[in-house]
Amino acid sequence: MSLKLSGTTFAQELLDNLNERRPNIFENDVFLAALFLDPRYNFELNDMDRERAIYHLIWLHQKIESKLIFFVLISLVYFLH
Repeated sequence: MSLKLSGTTFAQELLDNLNERRPNIFENDVFLAALFLDPRYNFELNDMDRERAIYHLIWLHQKIESKLIFFVLISLVYFLH
């Protein structure tokens, strides 16, 4: 992500901090998935980050779906008794 400076001391400090933290931020799969889903920023992802984001979204979908199935089964057991 290339950030431009607006000329203020605060802007310079913010830019320096963001550039310093960028490598750590891009190690987070949740962050990568968020960037992948946002068309304003997904161009920032390289192929490997894009793949990690997709795998994370698939994992999340499966996790949600399995919990939903569990909830439905528990509900059926509860209502059948």
